Amino acid sequence: PGTIQIDCLGQVGESWIARQPKEFNSLDITPTDVQRARQALDFLKTSEINRRRQPSYGIVRSLLAGIDRKLVFLAGHNNYSSGVFPYDLNARNLHSPIYRDSRQLFEEMLHIAKANDWFLVFKPHPYSKKFLPTARRSENHLIVDNVNIHECIDLCDVTVTVLSQISYVALTREKPVVMLGRTAMLNQGCSYEAFTPEKVADRISEALVHKNANVMSKNWLEHVARLLKYCLYLYEGAYADKLAVQSEKDFCVKLAALAEKSLDDYSLSTLHAPHNKR
Repeated sequence: PGTIQIDCLGQVGESWIARQPKEFNSLDITPTDVQRARQALDFLKTSEINRRRQPSYGIVRSLLAGIDRKLVFLAGHNNYSSGVFPYDLNARNLHSPIYRDSRQLFEEMLHIAKANDWFLVFKPHPYSKKFLPTARRSENHLIVDNVNIHECIDLCDVTVTVLSQISYVALTREKPVVMLGRTAMLNQGCSYEAFTPEKVADRISEALVHKNANVMSKNWLEHVARLLKYCLYLYEGAYADKLAVQSEKDFCVKLAALAEKSLDDYSLSTLHAPHNKR
């Protein structure tokens, strides 16, 4: 929240970070960069700034009263604006290797939850919810809408998603995340990844006990430090002293340079070059 990014290759699994994780992870960060990332995450967690106004706390807690099982929060994605639709070979390879849409995601995740005695809390994306089942509640699931996303994350034991940016919110709130699709988080070592149907239940089980939590926490902090230092630009001036990202001026310079060149001859290494000065 409060930042914007340029990416010449595309969004989510098409992004240069997802396609070139080794190159991204080779970008230099200092202890100061890591400390700035920690401060930014603390600010985002406590302030709960979000591009969508969030309802008050309490609704989800009341809906989950009396449930004494592991709670799996499933965050739906936008089928039509995330590269998943139409679900062709490109969508499967770059974005969602298992699930063609949110309805299939919900139905198959509900089956997995039943088999493992987990309770599934599903929040569909606002633009995709009309395609979902009308049954809002059963003994094994709850479909929520117009509720506080932070409360959903905090009350549940793990967050699962194909490619929703809620994954970043969940890690900011120090909750384990299972990724079923490819985003800039790919191969960053800060989430559990399941890209074949056979691995989904196992990865969720690992996340529920938060296996390798300390290593993942370190990797997450370094991932955020690189995003802030090299990829993200400020567009909310009020947060300038909190987010420690590149300025609006830097963004305008990069945008102008991009506009003057075609994508064929524009160097990504130039666009994402390390900065000697902050």
